[in-house]
Amino acid sequence: MKFRKKPVVIEAVQFTGKNQREALSFVYPNLSKVALSGAEIMGLPVVISTLEGDMTANPGDWIIKGVKGEFYPCKPDIFEATYEPVPAAPDFAGSNLDAIDEAAKDLPDTPPVGWSPLATDRAPEKPEGNTNAH
Repeated sequence: MKFRKKPVVIEAVQFTGKNQREALSFVYPNLSKVALSGAEIMGLPVVISTLEGDMTANPGDWIIKGVKGEFYPCKPDIFEATYEPVPAAPDFAGSNLDAIDEAAKDLPDTPPVGWSPLATDRAPEKPEGNTNAH
């Protein structure tokens, strides 16, 4: 029987051997700035506590945050065969919203009395003939 890996989005950082601060703060976000600086200055290895025990990330390894929040190192060839970048979400904070805000600044805070989003620009049609006939 064959199986396909379910598509999941993960977070990952590639350890270059020179980015201890980035790698360690990814795995251990509560580390103090002093501890991160010390690890960076001393060039300490990035050791990750995994479900299988402590593992060291080597330069070139990817450090993956799994679907349950667990961290583990992954060799670059396995990472490239298994994962692909997720396209960035569109940036809606661009100039179009600025233009809309600029155009809307002269609008009243509340709509005019009697305004309805269902109203049309034309007046209601008047019925023809005598409507008072009984």
